[in-house]
Amino acid sequence: MDGAPARGGVRIDSPILLQVVEGTRTLGTSGGPIFLTAGSHDLTFVNSSLGVRTAQTVRVTPGRVIPIAVASPDGQLNANAQPWAQVLVDGRPIGDTPLANVAVPVGDHEVIFRHPQLGERRQRITVRAGTLTRVSASFVP
Repeated sequence: MDGAPARGGVRIDSPILLQVVEGTRTLGTSGGPIFLTAGSHDLTFVNSSLGVRTAQTVRVTPGRVIPIAVASPDGQLNANAQPWAQVLVDGRPIGDTPLANVAVPVGDHEVIFRHPQLGERRQRITVRAGTLTRVSASFVP
């Protein structure tokens, strides 16, 4: 169609779901491609429930969908157990309690407290940007 503005798109690559906003208008989410006019766009990526808000200028190319990587920020985690325990986040060891201000990506995680004689305790947590998340476990009956 002659006279129509050239269009292209972006596909947002992020470990968390993000709303994509330009100015005051929500364009879509990171779940699929977003089509825009060709040229420069100032986009904001938002996940209010996780406290995430970041901006990026992207250049849209006519006829192409370009990938845009949006890194997930870290939150902070404090973990403690009575008595001490090894702590794993999503199956990866992060150290022995007490732990303070450990950087953990925002989002949902499984925390495992493991004691060699007393077994394991599991918890689901949500880590938010700009907020300290505290988690603890007790092996005492």
